[in-house]
Amino acid sequence: MHKQNPIQRAKCQGGIQQTESDGHVTTQQGQRTIWFHAKTTFLFTKGDFKSVVWPQSLFAYSVAVASGGREGLWSRVPLMLLWLWIHLLVEDISNQRLPKSILEDRVNKPWRPIPAGRLSPAEAQQALQAVVPLTMCLSTLLGSLAPSTALLSLIWLYNDLDVSSTGPLIRNSVNALGLGCFGWGAVSVLLGEQGVDGDSQQCWVLLTTLAVATTIHAQDLPDMAGDAMRGRRTVPLVHGESAARCSVSILVPVWTVVCLIFWDGGYWARWVAFPVSIVVSLVVMTQRGVQCGAMAWQLWCIWITTIYAIPLLAKVA
Repeated sequence: MHKQNPIQRAKCQGGIQQTESDGHVTTQQGQRTIWFHAKTTFLFTKGDFKSVVWPQSLFAYSVAVASGGREGLWSRVPLMLLWLWIHLLVEDISNQRLPKSILEDRVNKPWRPIPAGRLSPAEAQQALQAVVPLTMCLSTLLGSLAPSTALLSLIWLYNDLDVSSTGPLIRNSVNALGLGCFGWGAVSVLLGEQGVDGDSQQCWVLLTTLAVATTIHAQDLPDMAGDAMRGRRTVPLVHGESAARCSVSILVPVWTVVCLIFWDGGYWARWVAFPVSIVVSLVVMTQRGVQCGAMAWQLWCIWITTIYAIPLLAKVA
């Protein structure tokens, strides 16, 4: 029996044969249906709904309600979700098409479209060239061109200029600014021409951005093997896993208290946000390993979602 070269291997999935040779990916097309393309598109963004779409949707709705409980918000929720998702698609294709990201995803997330063999990096590049103008047109129609332009610029810096690998401080800051732009855009679409009133809402955006910037390295805990492979300089790899875990476990409860004080959180805000922060802190400090790191990241996403909900919970209370 012929033994396959370990450097080159082929695999079939979804009608596509993928060949990998020295880090390069090529594909041979089989039959691709509309459902195949729909699933491929979904797989690009599958892992980021919990960290972007759902939290930023709640953030935007909470800010809108805190701005005066304006009526007619629900009619614009589908537009807000579309705006968030299409920008997330741009971010994910932009990142996942890069050679270093493909190498990392083979270790951390082999189900993503390119390492799974559903399309090639060149095809992903072509898709990106189509989606970016579509995203700008949609943002123009929805009156959210400014946050869209800022977000696309950050995506370009993070991926194409490799800012994600320059160091923990810049990496965390750009991540936080990116999430801030997601929230800014979501609020702009949700409120339309009404806009955000008052300094408190603007301070809230700044406060949540700082909370994200100082704790988002929780996302790096389950990805250390892949990050090390691509030479990415994250908090766990530069300062040590213990230091990274310690900082998250301390700052998550601290930021929770600060945010509760900012909104003078009532009963529901206190009894939802603070217990979640304690759970996150305990899990991050006591549980080790890739699976526990993934659980810590998921809990962080739940925690930041509860933080985004504090204005809404405080108003209900």
